[in-house]
Amino acid sequence: MTPPPAFRQLCQGLHQDAPLSSGGALARHCLAFVTSAERPALSVFLDELSARSDADLKGVFNRGATDLAFDSRQARAFLEDLLAVLRKR
Repeated sequence: MTPPPAFRQLCQGLHQDAPLSSGGALARHCLAFVTSAERPALSVFLDELSARSDADLKGVFNRGATDLAFDSRQARAFLEDLLAVLRKR
């Protein structure tokens, strides 16, 4: 599964100054790096990722050229936050 270009843009938000508070702040911050035109493709990709194991998610996010590293549980929570924010729009 090859991530779309929008995923690389999303990962740009995973830098050392990113908001790490709860409530989806990190997801909203990262989605600000993705244009509205690219969000549908990103949403499809993230939906496909949701069927993968937590360990797979960890690998996908940690290979995204980020300053932050996720453990398996954090990767699943971040994905769920991303999908929740995307579905609200």
